Amino acid sequence: MEKNMKKIVIGVPLVNPSIHPNFVKSLVGSVYSAFDADVNFFVDFESSNSVVEMNANLIANRVKSSDVVDGVIFLSPTLSWSPKSLASLIDHDKDVMSGVFPEAVTFEETYNVKLLEDQDIQGDSLKAEYVSMQACYVSKEALVKASEHVPSSSDGTFNFFFTPKIENGLYTPAYVGFCQALIKSGIDINVEKTANFGNIGEVTFDGNYEKLIQNHWVEDQALLQDMERGLIEMQSESETDAIE
Repeated sequence: MEKNMKKIVIGVPLVNPSIHPNFVKSLVGSVYSAFDADVNFFVDFESSNSVVEMNANLIANRVKSSDVVDGVIFLSPTLSWSPKSLASLIDHDKDVMSGVFPEAVTFEETYNVKLLEDQDIQGDSLKAEYVSMQACYVSKEALVKASEHVPSSSDGTFNFFFTPKIENGLYTPAYVGFCQALIKSGIDINVEKTANFGNIGEVTFDGNYEKLIQNHWVEDQALLQDMERGLIEMQSESETDAIE
């Protein structure tokens, strides 16, 4: 019996066409391991434009218009990752699932993810207000729905999913506007906790969001213990002053 393989584009928008060897190594490992996860990857490098957001738009429009593929994983060319990390972005059967860099973020808000407040951090995934497209799966259905909430060409055949904005002197990254369009379409933004992604280049780091959560919990417990010790010391000083 033939397997029902998901067909996913790996979209890599480029400005500088050179690619780090570790990126290629990670990519090859993911393509080979994908068959065990019933996923078939197609790689789409796009560097025809000098603006990276436009190259991401070109990839997104091809996926949206395709009758063959099920979605796209946008990847930054400065990444490395463990072989099964890409497939793990699809395993949850969500329309949008992002990986993040734990060493480059704070717990609640960063340059590439802002989590929703008041949620169970022990679940399989987390919900976010926005995520970057540095390592993010987006289903074709999500692109089709989001296309109704983003600018388009005069003939309506090309959608500008990724458009940075400057309003009142404030810069809004293109991925924030795209995530806002997804949310308007009724699409949740999710973060995968266990996928291992890392940055390569001048600054190198790797890991996953699960580790960040664990570290944050440990830091919180240490902070609580410090606060408790401080309260005990304050009570002791008050009792001493009362006696005197």
